[in-house]
Amino acid sequence: MVSDVIRQGSDLTYRHLTVNEGGYAEILGSHLDVTHTQARILRRLMESTPDCVSCAVLAQDCLNTGSNGQVSVQIHHVNTLAQKITGRKLILNKRGTGYYLNPWM
Repeated sequence: MVSDVIRQGSDLTYRHLTVNEGGYAEILGSHLDVTHTQARILRRLMESTPDCVSCAVLAQDCLNTGSNGQVSVQIHHVNTLAQKITGRKLILNKRGTGYYLNPWM
């Protein structure tokens, strides 16, 4: 499967989601009010699309900590925000493997 991620300058775009290095995120043309940590998680998932990224890798790369519990809290918050705009979760979990971006967004 080929990645649908497009890089333009510091912006990454995956289908209807755009995230820049400064932490600004937009989905379906609406601002997604995420923290810088949540934006780093989104960018890491975008860079790995269509593959899953383990919770441990996200904790190390995006939180600079080994605390896996924090990752699920951050992802839950992103999904809550995305569901208000799209009606769907943005980040999905594949049990025992890790997280990935919803391919139906």
